[in-house]
Amino acid sequence: MTHLVLLAGGVGQRVGAGRPKQFVEVLGRPVIAYTLEIFEMHPEVDDILVVCHRDWRDFLEDIVRTNGFKKVVKIVDGGVDFQHSMINGMRGLKDIAADDDIAITHWAASPFITDDVISDNIRVCKAKGNAMSACPFFVIVTLGLDHSN
Repeated sequence: MTHLVLLAGGVGQRVGAGRPKQFVEVLGRPVIAYTLEIFEMHPEVDDILVVCHRDWRDFLEDIVRTNGFKKVVKIVDGGVDFQHSMINGMRGLKDIAADDDIAITHWAASPFITDDVISDNIRVCKAKGNAMSACPFFVIVTLGLDHSN
């Protein structure tokens, strides 16, 4: 089985939107709904565990219910920082995952992932034991995402 640990435990202080960036609405939906939808629809992802800031848990549960996300099987509290949120997510898999299952992680505030990237990560993880995606720098510059200047 393949389990997604979706990281939504941050508070989004740098964004200045009055809410964590994963819960900011874009075109009438919170960003996390777009991200969840991608993994919900992906045939190789069996279930989803969301690591969520405890103050936003009710809001997340409403998003899951309203959008009918069936793969979300567990929500765990985020930690005091990224590292502790990741640990909480992995510990949350204890009762769900078997030793030979795959756990993939993704940021809830990053809905721009493709089915091909997800499938490729799963394929490489099965073959090599782990995987990590990256994109070439020219893609970032081409899309106008380079803020270094």
